Amino acid sequence: MGLTFDDVRTFQEWRARGARFDKVLTLGRQTFWLTAADFRRLGLPVPRDLTLGSYLDSFFAEVIGAREVTALDHSDYEGAQLRHDLNDPLPREYWGQFDAVIDGGTLEHVFNVPVALSSCMRALKVGGRFFGANPANNLMGHGFYQFGPELYYRVFSEQNGFRVESLEVQESRYPSVELGFSSERYAVADPAVVRQRVELVGPRPAMMRVVAVKEVQRDPFGMWPEQSDYISRWAEADGERRPSKIRARLKAALPVAIWTRLAGWRQLRHASLANRTFFRPRR
Repeated sequence: MGLTFDDVRTFQEWRARGARFDKVLTLGRQTFWLTAADFRRLGLPVPRDLTLGSYLDSFFAEVIGAREVTALDHSDYEGAQLRHDLNDPLPREYWGQFDAVIDGGTLEHVFNVPVALSSCMRALKVGGRFFGANPANNLMGHGFYQFGPELYYRVFSEQNGFRVESLEVQESRYPSVELGFSSERYAVADPAVVRQRVELVGPRPAMMRVVAVKEVQRDPFGMWPEQSDYISRWAEADGERRPSKIRARLKAALPVAIWTRLAGWRQLRHASLANRTFFRPRR
């Protein structure tokens, strides 16, 4: 569980928009993976006791103006103030108590993700924000799960009282992603809007970073989310997508070996960060 340069920059963007974060809940006690140069780039003073991966609890007060920070964890080995297993529902006394819930990489380690997500959603006040940074690609074995845009957009939806404020993907050079993120960040499209599965195949590990705003108080998952491309297919008259006539003719004319290679290349291109319908560069 750790926060990086781009995570902290996202927090600064919150504050610049006028968002207030008096009470903050973090999933686990957060470590910070920033160098002295990173602090200077962000216009922040360099902590005296700075080391990579250190706990900087007072940092939240300076970056987002937090007056009270509560760390939630299954155990107290890292000094969390609130002991709770996220596989189980959050006790009602914590519902609607926090201006922000920050997950720097915990949810992928929790088996019962729907319960954990609903607890995060319930913990927020109306107007509060959820921040999550979780594995999206090439990190098999890091936790139970890797996440994608379909999950975030369907969970943090109007149906559940939320709106996705931003969703982006960023690659790292190493399996321990905090050791070397690339400078490029990409805003990720909503599969329901582009009416396609927003997939990613690439050579590097990738993390998804989401910011979602709680706009109204609703009971999470009154209806279970459904994958948007299936909803579109079910709405079609015959339930099937017909291939284009050109593709059908090519498939009939070309040898199978050539057709499969061409189709495979097209799919790889479609599922790459070069696809500007899915991924738009951010700076």
